[in-house]
Amino acid sequence: MGCRLRSRKNKYKQDIINRALNSNSKIILPELIDSRVNKAVNKMKTMGFNIVNLDLFHDNYTLYKNYLMNKKFTANWTNEMIDEYLSKPLVQGLLLVDDNKADALIAGSIYSTGDVIRSSIRIVGVDLESKWVSSVFFMISP
Repeated sequence: MGCRLRSRKNKYKQDIINRALNSNSKIILPELIDSRVNKAVNKMKTMGFNIVNLDLFHDNYTLYKNYLMNKKFTANWTNEMIDEYLSKPLVQGLLLVDDNKADALIAGSIYSTGDVIRSSIRIVGVDLESKWVSSVFFMISP
């Protein structure tokens, strides 16, 4: 019975991996100060995932700063407040998603769900036809 359950779990895990690989999506994992994320990035690269590096943000810092300054939520922010906000890897990654340099962002090992959702809504926004915002957790044993 245990073998059967493991087989089923691996089937779901493999299905998720295959769908992600077949989509050829550009994925960003901004929480690189977590060793688990670094390990995941390395494994994903060997599997063939297209992982986006935050260097794309750093190479275009001024462009992204100007873009962020035009967002409504930063209307009353000082230059220092904007620079502080831009120092967060989560924000950097979301700006890359919003700029179509990445298709997806995976976060939550360091940042709370609230931080991820709040920053996502501020930067990327919500589709006008959407009524809900949600998150998802996959807990599949290796």
